[in-house]
Amino acid sequence: MTTFYLIRHAEKDAVEGVLAGRTPGIALSARGLRQAEALARHLRGERIDAVFSSLIQRAQETAAAIARDRGLGVELCEPITEVEFGEWTGASLSGLAPQERWRRFNTFRSGTPIPGGETALAVQARFVSEMLRLRDARPGGGVALVSHANPIRHGRWRFKGRLSGASGRLGETSLLLKRKRPALQRAW
Repeated sequence: MTTFYLIRHAEKDAVEGVLAGRTPGIALSARGLRQAEALARHLRGERIDAVFSSLIQRAQETAAAIARDRGLGVELCEPITEVEFGEWTGASLSGLAPQERWRRFNTFRSGTPIPGGETALAVQARFVSEMLRLRDARPGGGVALVSHANPIRHGRWRFKGRLSGASGRLGETSLLLKRKRPALQRAW
C-alpha cells in the first residue's frame, strides 16, 4: 500500500492580500524556512521514500528541507503545481472581491473557469492522475507531495467523491492527512 503525505508549502515571503498563484520568485519567509525545517524533523518517524514538489519555488524550498533531512533528492512534478490563476495572478484580493466572476468562482469552483487560467476540474484531474501514477510506480512506499492548498484540496475532494462525482477510492493506497500537532505548532 502506498502512503501519501500531502504537504502544503510553508509560509511564503509575499505581499499579504495578493493572489500569488504561479508568480515566480516568491520564496519562503524566514519563518517559512523554520517551519519547513520543523516539519522535516516532525516527519522523521514516517516512512517517506520519495519527495515530489510543485514547480513553484516556495514548494521546492519546503520539499528540500524534507528531502535533505532524509538524504533524498526532490523530484519536480508539474501535475501537483499551483492552480493557474491566469489574469488573476498577482491581483489584490480586495480588487478581486467586487468582481462577479471572482465571487462565483469562490462559491462554485467546479463550474467557474478562471479567466486565462484553468478550471478546478482540470486541477483535480492532473493532481489525482499523478497520485494514481505514483501509486502504481511506488507500491508500498511513502510519497511526500509538496504542493499548494488548492491542488491538495481538489485532490482530497476527489477521494471524498466531490466535484467529479467519483467514488472516492484510491485502491490499495493510504492517504495520510495529519493535523499539526501542538508541539509542531509551537516550533513555528
